[in-house]
Amino acid sequence: MAYATLVSACGKAGRFAAARAVFDRMLLPGSPVQPTPAAYNALLEAAARDAGGCKLEEVERIVAEMGAGGVAMDTTTLNTLLNAFVRAGHFPRALAFFKEG
Repeated sequence: MAYATLVSACGKAGRFAAARAVFDRMLLPGSPVQPTPAAYNALLEAAARDAGGCKLEEVERIVAEMGAGGVAMDTTTLNTLLNAFVRAGHFPRALAFFKEG
């Protein structure tokens, strides 16, 4: 859980690149820690809150990584995705996503 907490802290500071760097350490070969849904959610939130604006392409990439890794989306994931679409000004996309979910 320490990784997810650190990823979250970076995100709250508006530093997506730092959050991604911490997250990626879990993906290194031989890492004793694997990304959890909480870590993915923290990374999604970091992408949505980056100081330079919502990084929607990164959000979509993270969701794809979750799927490829067999990590199921939970309620927090879905809420974070909706918020990311809204922050990026993609209201129709947020609505469409909401209807799909």
